[in-house]
Amino acid sequence: MSWGWKEADWEGRSPLLPAARDEATLGPLMATTMVTAAALGALCLLVADRAGAAEPATSEQPGALVVAHLDWDPAAPSMGCATRDAVIADVQQLLGRFAFVEPSAADLTVTVRIERRDPHWVARLQLLSAGGEARGERELLSEEQSCHALDGPIALVMALMLEARRLRSTVHLPPPPLPEEKDEEVWQGQAHAGLAVSGGLLPGLALGAHLSAGLAPPGFVPIHLGVTIWPAVEHLSDGRGGSFSAWHAGLEICPDFASSSRGAVGICGGVEGGLLTGTGIGLDYAHAPARGSVQLGAGLTGSLTIAGPLSVHLQAGAAVPLHRPRFVYTASSGAVEEVHRPWPVVPTGTLSFGFDVPPE
Repeated sequence: MSWGWKEADWEGRSPLLPAARDEATLGPLMATTMVTAAALGALCLLVADRAGAAEPATSEQPGALVVAHLDWDPAAPSMGCATRDAVIADVQQLLGRFAFVEPSAADLTVTVRIERRDPHWVARLQLLSAGGEARGERELLSEEQSCHALDGPIALVMALMLEARRLRSTVHLPPPPLPEEKDEEVWQGQAHAGLAVSGGLLPGLALGAHLSAGLAPPGFVPIHLGVTIWPAVEHLSDGRGGSFSAWHAGLEICPDFASSSRGAVGICGGVEGGLLTGTGIGLDYAHAPARGSVQLGAGLTGSLTIAGPLSVHLQAGAAVPLHRPRFVYTASSGAVEEVHRPWPVVPTGTLSFGFDVPPE
């Protein structure tokens, strides 16, 4: 029996196997070959499965969510910067998920150190693997005076660092802060009308009519312009003397040192001037001279709201005349008699009702 290649031997036979002279020899050989191929395939699958088990997927692989430990600068709060808890809350709000754990469970560590290098605040962020290998570093600079200017940028950069290995990521930016509501700057005005009392400007105790208008510019103390008219008061001795009257116009400022919706307490100070007139009574020559009058005054003031724009005001203080004119006459004996001269210190007071313009 001999082996050989013939043209007909290619028909129905494998070219890699020697030609067999009968089917009885070829059948067992092909069966053995198929079993061997199946065994090799199973072995390859087993090796591949073991290789995959030896390299399990980690959260640092592309597409995986990572959790980190935040190593925040312990000196940051004492420098006026954000706290660790505040930064964690900001980052997790941006990511919309839980992102920070204890070191033992973390895939990464984010280290943050902050320092002041005039004129900048400098924040250095370093990303480390679980084994301590450096994965990246970012540095932020701010020229703002407050370290809190870094709060938002640090949180955003940290969120992007944690999401860097993901193919797609969404950062939930917080809405911008609402602008602070500022009270509309309104010029407040007030009109007053009431009674005034003084001792020593005219002889004895005198009552007068008081009118004033107040204006409170935004950011400044209230300013009051007022006029007081003092009706005539007589002073006689043995049927001789005089009748005295006066009027004053003044300017004063009245800052409050305590106030509420129901009222206020403050202090007023200012200057006023006018004329003091005396007319002789029982004299051969009834002269009516007018003398200038200027005085500085100060006092305590209080107000109480009655209803709506209506309020009642009380002020008590004293004034010091800068000029004290003398009113005298010459008696038949030739002696000069003084009828009146303003006191060195004049007690004053007013009781008035006020109306706010415009109503608050």
